Amino acid sequence: YNNLLVGLDANTGTEQWRFTGARGRWIASPVVVNDLILAPNGDSNLYALDLNGQEQWRFDTDQALWARPLIDGETVYQASMDHKLYAIDISNGRELWSTDMGGALVYSPVIDDEGMLYMATLLNEVMAIDSTNGQILWRNRYEGSLWTQPALHEGVLYFGDLAGNVYSISAADGAQVWTQNLGENVAVTGSPTIIDEAVIFATEGDGLRAYSLDGSRALWSFQVNGKLYNGPVSADDRLVVGMTGADHLLVALNPSGSEVWKFALPE
Repeated sequence: YNNLLVGLDANTGTEQWRFTGARGRWIASPVVVNDLILAPNGDSNLYALDLNGQEQWRFDTDQALWARPLIDGETVYQASMDHKLYAIDISNGRELWSTDMGGALVYSPVIDDEGMLYMATLLNEVMAIDSTNGQILWRNRYEGSLWTQPALHEGVLYFGDLAGNVYSISAADGAQVWTQNLGENVAVTGSPTIIDEAVIFATEGDGLRAYSLDGSRALWSFQVNGKLYNGPVSADDRLVVGMTGADHLLVALNPSGSEVWKFALPE
């Protein structure tokens, strides 16, 4: 939040370089692609740096960037709070196309093997976009507020809303497959995680909820004493959950939702 982007040695934590050219806060993490670092900033710029932190190019949008860029070969897809999704040439930062999605974009899109992009907006819509030209192919509007990135698995999108509803819809046309309600005042946030035929939703104040992929069974739940703003990260046979406002920074679970270990910050 002090406008610095810093490169550290992964083995020792020693600072290698720092980039001070941005004017805003760093909200989203950078992405490294080959020898290029792509770093979105709150000052509305996507910065492209080399591995020594030297700027190679920048791409300017009209409002803050909160989402990580998505890279598909030679194209960068950058979501912006200015309501637009941008396609950018990774080699030189040149705009290929941009599409107004109608609402602010907090999370990046996801992409399938056919080059279709899927994303949610703060206008409470989920939509499909052709990655070659930015054309919106279908869009669904929902009553609950969406602060989410859909998860894509075998042609199905999974996501939730701040009213406690979780959804499964067809990626082909947006048709609903199933829906469940997790309860009143259960805000579903971030992106679900899919592992071992289960879809796991993070809720802001009520921990994790796991369902079967067909929505027919609630598999397990895991309560935390802090708040969650994204789903767990799957690593080998573990689910690692990051929390805020809790006495532990991280908790690791097995695929059945049982705690394996906790990590607390040193005092």
